[in-house]
Amino acid sequence: MQNYVKQAVRTESPTYNPPSPRLMHVSLGLCTESAELLGYDSSVNLLEELGDILWYVALACHEMQQPFPEPTGTDVADSVEVIIFQTGAFVDMIKRFTFYYAPVAIEDLMVPLAVIVSHVDILAREAGSSLAEVQSANIAKLRARFPDKFDEVLCANRDLEEEQRALVAR
Repeated sequence: MQNYVKQAVRTESPTYNPPSPRLMHVSLGLCTESAELLGYDSSVNLLEELGDILWYVALACHEMQQPFPEPTGTDVADSVEVIIFQTGAFVDMIKRFTFYYAPVAIEDLMVPLAVIVSHVDILAREAGSSLAEVQSANIAKLRARFPDKFDEVLCANRDLEEEQRALVAR
């Protein structure tokens, strides 16, 4: 179709509801980390990606002043697919709030996060680990990256070998 971009853009919302920057960070982070689950190459890499997903869930919980969800023990054949789907559900609510002014309740945002945690737990157990071990390994990796707290220089100049050693040492 000729001029598709011009035709498509005419229906874009010209205004937006300023979202929480942290929830936008969570949305983007869950998208990238859940996509990385599709290409993990070892059990250590799988547990690393699961830990990164839990980190974003923790940020969302902190921002919304909600407790970290407990796994429900649910069991589905493809937990990776469920995590990706639930990430999409979370991001869609943020998008609708931001660009379409749709109301969103914290309780509704917590539903996909709780499902994600439950399926991270399933994948961790299938890999011979646990949710607590994944969380602990994630914090160890982050301490290796940022010994004191977040630092832009350290973020841009990561020591991936040191982070890997911290993951494996757990």
